[in-house]
Amino acid sequence: MPLIASKISCIKPPSGSSRKTVADLNGLYLQVRVTKNGLIRTWIYRKQNLKDRIIFIGNYPEISLAEARKKTLENNTLIEKGCNPWKIHRKEKDTNQDGTPRDCFKNITEEWFSKTKTNLSEGQKK
Repeated sequence: MPLIASKISCIKPPSGSSRKTVADLNGLYLQVRVTKNGLIRTWIYRKQNLKDRIIFIGNYPEISLAEARKKTLENNTLIEKGCNPWKIHRKEKDTNQDGTPRDCFKNITEEWFSKTKTNLSEGQKK
Protein backbone atom coordinates (compact mmCIF):
# COMPACT_ATOMS: atom_id res chain seq x y z
CA MET A 1 0.00 0.00 0.00
CA PRO A 2 1.47 3.39 -0.93
CA LEU A 3 2.42 5.86 1.75
CA ILE A 4 0.28 8.91 2.49
CA ALA A 5 2.07 12.19 3.25
CA SER A 6 -0.08 12.94 6.30
CA LYS A 7 0.72 9.54 7.88
CA ILE A 8 4.52 9.66 7.48
CA SER A 9 5.13 11.57 10.70
CA CYS A 10 3.14 8.93 12.62
CA ILE A 11 5.32 5.97 11.54
CA LYS A 12 7.49 4.67 14.37
CA PRO A 13 9.51 1.49 14.91
CA PRO A 14 7.82 -1.18 17.02
CA SER A 15 8.76 -1.18 20.70
CA GLY A 16 12.00 -3.00 21.33
CA SER A 17 13.27 -2.28 17.81
CA SER A 18 15.42 0.62 16.65
CA ARG A 19 14.44 0.52 12.97
CA LYS A 20 11.43 0.12 10.72
CA THR A 21 11.36 0.14 6.92
CA VAL A 22 8.10 0.85 5.10
CA ALA A 23 7.66 0.26 1.36
CA ASP A 24 6.00 2.81 -0.91
CA LEU A 25 5.97 2.30 -4.70
CA ASN A 26 8.52 1.29 -7.35
CA GLY A 27 11.43 0.65 -4.99
CA LEU A 28 10.96 3.66 -2.68
CA TYR A 29 11.24 2.96 1.04
CA LEU A 30 10.98 5.07 4.15
CA GLN A 31 13.36 3.94 6.86
CA VAL A 32 12.58 5.17 10.38
CA ARG A 33 15.40 4.89 12.92
CA VAL A 34 15.63 5.70 16.60
CA THR A 35 18.75 7.71 17.51
CA LYS A 36 19.92 9.66 20.54
CA ASN A 37 18.39 12.78 18.97
CA GLY A 38 15.00 11.19 18.30
CA LEU A 39 13.50 9.63 15.18
CA ILE A 40 15.15 10.04 11.78
CA ARG A 41 13.09 9.32 8.68
CA THR A 42 15.16 8.56 5.59
CA TRP A 43 14.10 7.98 1.98
CA ILE A 44 15.98 5.16 0.26
CA TYR A 45 15.71 3.61 -3.21
CA ARG A 46 16.22 -0.13 -3.56
CA LYS A 47 15.56 -2.49 -6.47
CA GLN A 48 15.50 -6.07 -5.26
CA ASN A 49 15.52 -7.81 -8.66
CA LEU A 50 18.99 -6.34 -9.26
CA LYS A 51 21.82 -6.66 -6.78
CA ASP A 52 20.39 -5.36 -3.54
CA ARG A 53 21.89 -1.87 -3.61
CA ILE A 54 20.54 1.16 -1.86
CA ILE A 55 20.59 4.81 -2.93
CA PHE A 56 20.10 7.41 -0.22
CA ILE A 57 17.57 9.97 -1.48
CA GLY A 58 17.35 12.22 1.57
CA ASN A 59 15.75 12.77 4.93
CA TYR A 60 12.10 13.52 5.54
CA PRO A 61 10.83 16.33 5.80
CA GLU A 62 13.68 18.00 3.82
CA ILE A 63 12.71 15.72 0.90
CA SER A 64 8.94 15.42 0.53
CA LEU A 65 7.08 12.28 -0.51
CA ALA A 66 6.46 13.79 -3.98
CA GLU A 67 10.16 14.61 -4.46
CA ALA A 68 11.22 11.13 -3.32
CA ARG A 69 8.75 9.53 -5.74
CA LYS A 70 10.07 11.72 -8.57
CA LYS A 71 13.66 10.64 -7.86
CA THR A 72 12.50 6.99 -7.74
CA LEU A 73 10.79 7.39 -11.10
CA GLU A 74 14.01 8.85 -12.55
CA ASN A 75 16.00 5.87 -11.26
CA ASN A 76 13.48 3.39 -12.72
CA THR A 77 13.63 5.21 -16.09
CA LEU A 78 17.43 4.90 -16.07
CA ILE A 79 17.15 1.15 -15.43
CA GLU A 80 14.66 0.77 -18.31
CA LYS A 81 17.13 2.58 -20.62
CA GLY A 82 19.86 0.14 -19.59
CA CYS A 83 21.79 2.59 -17.40
CA ASN A 84 22.98 1.84 -13.91
CA PRO A 85 21.60 4.43 -11.47
CA TRP A 86 24.05 3.30 -8.75
CA LYS A 87 27.06 4.18 -10.93
CA ILE A 88 25.52 7.53 -11.87
CA HIS A 89 24.74 8.27 -8.22
CA ARG A 90 28.32 7.37 -7.22
CA LYS A 91 29.75 9.62 -9.95
CA GLU A 92 27.54 12.53 -8.81
CA LYS A 93 28.59 11.92 -5.22
CA ASP A 94 32.32 11.94 -6.12
CA THR A 95 32.21 15.23 -8.06
CA ASN A 96 31.33 18.79 -7.15
CA GLN A 97 28.60 20.74 -8.98
CA ASP A 98 31.18 22.24 -11.36
CA GLY A 99 32.45 18.77 -12.33
CA THR A 100 35.72 18.85 -10.38
CA PRO A 101 36.56 15.83 -8.23
CA ARG A 102 35.39 16.07 -4.63
CA ASP A 103 38.04 15.88 -1.92
CA CYS A 104 37.44 12.31 -0.81
CA PHE A 105 40.08 9.84 0.33
CA LYS A 106 40.20 8.03 -3.02
CA ASN A 107 40.73 11.20 -5.07
CA ILE A 108 43.34 12.62 -2.69
CA THR A 109 45.37 9.38 -2.58
CA GLU A 110 45.27 8.98 -6.37
CA GLU A 111 46.47 12.57 -6.81
CA TRP A 112 49.26 12.04 -4.26
CA PHE A 113 50.32 8.76 -5.87
CA SER A 114 50.43 10.28 -9.38
CA LYS A 115 52.71 13.07 -8.09
CA THR A 116 55.05 10.84 -6.07
CA LYS A 117 55.21 7.60 -8.07
CA THR A 118 58.29 8.77 -9.98
CA ASN A 119 60.19 9.04 -6.67
CA LEU A 120 59.16 5.57 -5.42
CA SER A 121 61.11 2.35 -5.82
CA GLU A 122 59.51 -0.66 -7.55
CA GLY A 123 58.74 -2.29 -4.20
CA GLN A 124 56.96 0.82 -2.92
CA LYS A 125 54.78 1.12 -6.06
CA LYS A 126 53.09 -2.20 -5.34
